[in-house]
Amino acid sequence: MTMKGILIIDEKKSHSQGTAQEIYHSLPGELKELVRIETNMLEIAEKENDISVRLKINPENYAYIFLHDSFDNRHFDEGQVESFKSGIDNLVVFSGGKSPDIGTRVTSRAVLFANLERCLKAYLRSGYFPIKLLFDGKYQSYYPLLDHLEDILIRGEGTETFIRSRELSIILEVLGYTSKEIETKILPIYAAMGVEELNEKIESFREKKI
Repeated sequence: MTMKGILIIDEKKSHSQGTAQEIYHSLPGELKELVRIETNMLEIAEKENDISVRLKINPENYAYIFLHDSFDNRHFDEGQVESFKSGIDNLVVFSGGKSPDIGTRVTSRAVLFANLERCLKAYLRSGYFPIKLLFDGKYQSYYPLLDHLEDILIRGEGTETFIRSRELSIILEVLGYTSKEIETKILPIYAAMGVEELNEKIESFREKKI
């Protein structure tokens, strides 16, 4: 199954909080394949009439689309830009001057680019896109995954199910462990733990921030 990538629309070539082009060039090759950068809105949409635009892309082909909120756009007026935004359900707007708010799908440039690589690593390994990480950068975003790990232990599904779960893989990736470290160092330790020790590990995860 082919994974959906992300699209970042950002015209900035330099910014104190980072740019899409800068973060793209810093990514490992396997993560670059998941990212498309556009600096020209005309590659994404075209005028339909005086108040709306027609998309040249299919938003469903992307896991998420990120748009610089104050894009220096000489091609569309404000109403047409709003038409563009309203036509994309998986849109996240980012700006250097905004506070992250997942409820309105707005995040800050600094939080987005500081956490994008970790987010993509977790996505590549697990197939789950941890979008909340791009809004707060905090491990607490993963409480639902920890709840699932607890349920595995409560249902008595065993240590093997626990250590091979997608949820644990996501958590360890976000914490910064490489795939090799997880397989050769972390999972063998967890495999030797009992249920009580694994529950204690979950609680330590809840208290940890990244």
